[in-house]
Amino acid sequence: MTEKPLKIGIVMDPIDSITPYKDSSLAMLLEAERRNAEIHYFEQKDLRLLSGKALGQSTLLHVRDDNDDWYSLGERQEIELGDLDAIAFGCGPGGFTGLRIAAGAAQGLALGARLPVIPVSNLAALAASTMRDTTARKVIVCQDARMGEVYWGTFDRGADDLPVASGPERVGPPEAVSVAGSDWLGAGSGWLAYPQLQVGFAGVIETNPRWPDAADVAAIALGELQAGRVLAPELAAPTYIRNNVTY
Repeated sequence: MTEKPLKIGIVMDPIDSITPYKDSSLAMLLEAERRNAEIHYFEQKDLRLLSGKALGQSTLLHVRDDNDDWYSLGERQEIELGDLDAIAFGCGPGGFTGLRIAAGAAQGLALGARLPVIPVSNLAALAASTMRDTTARKVIVCQDARMGEVYWGTFDRGADDLPVASGPERVGPPEAVSVAGSDWLGAGSGWLAYPQLQVGFAGVIETNPRWPDAADVAAIALGELQAGRVLAPELAAPTYIRNNVTY
């Protein structure tokens, strides 16, 4: 029996206006295409709410790794959000307010559409972006957590070129960041916010700090969905790591 293809929905800028060789949404879509997913493409104007149902004028999309001819459009149709397979969201770590908004929005949409949710670590998304744009096999992500601390985690490149956590995600002073071995690439805003981090990691730091990207959240979520690692919507919750949120 033929396996039912995954249905992926993406809201993005007009696809004919992007710069294909550096657009992270296209990178995620190429991965979805490789996994034989059914891609539904929306622009903001295509989405609406009618009688409590989230609807969208979807266009079926196929993408190619070709900077001159990177997409083709198929049938246009109206679908309900519930026709998709899951809702993914960046679960943190990060700022309290933003995480609560993201988790709450994902939970509300998922409950209404009766879909599972897939929480994706913001640190893992940042590692995914770094691995997509470099040949790094090991990435240490340090994000500025304010209050003189960083959120940090370590990731190895997996078989599908997506990050696999090699240790727990943590929060602490920059002096506490430590890894064994060599050949690490550092990514994230923490490296510039706390120059003392660079003392023990000279030569392994990206010059341009990155931020988590929705396309990388989606790429990780796609792998989680295919592995069956999803949650009921009532379990959608942020990952805080830090217990003390006042300063």
